Amino acid sequence: MKIVERELEDFFYTKKEDGRTVFPPTDEEYDYVYRQFHLKPYGIIDLLYIDCNYHDDVRIHIVELKKDRLDSSALIQIAKYKQGIKHHINLLFPNTERQPNIEITGSLVGTEQSGEDMCFLMDSIPWLTCYLYKISLEKGIEFKAVAKPGDGLNWYMPGESIKPLTKLKNRLVKDYARSRHEFREWQKNYDSNKSNVVDFKK
Repeated sequence: MKIVERELEDFFYTKKEDGRTVFPPTDEEYDYVYRQFHLKPYGIIDLLYIDCNYHDDVRIHIVELKKDRLDSSALIQIAKYKQGIKHHINLLFPNTERQPNIEITGSLVGTEQSGEDMCFLMDSIPWLTCYLYKISLEKGIEFKAVAKPGDGLNWYMPGESIKPLTKLKNRLVKDYARSRHEFREWQKNYDSNKSNVVDFKK
């Protein structure tokens, strides 16, 4: 079963619980959600979630919906939106000391990812999570996270070998051991010199 992008946007926009806006893939709650948010000249954001909490900073979540596959152009699009928001925030708060702490994250939502290697590109963007959705008459709409921070260890190329990295491993171990030894020697000398300082205030 397929739906048009507008219907998917309607579903996201109207998802609310106890007066709070809910982001469907995670059921995370936000204060507000805006649809078709015009961010000139960067473009129009499908959905923009905002949550303001004095103790937890301000959270802004950008959502780009695709009725079909997620490709590199979708990644470029949402990255452009994020940079545009950051730029506008700097314009609104020229005094950085009075600028609230703002965390900007994003999500791409589509039916499939484009190409086998797309996972590597998606995983290299730590603020971005990508979801695939499917619709059935039995279960309704379901979401599956296909790339989120920390998933990089799960992506690999078939037939890979760590043998070419053995020299690099040996160099890292050797350099780390030397650096650790030098720090311990410095710490020992520092503590020794500190104990020899006369406190004239006594």
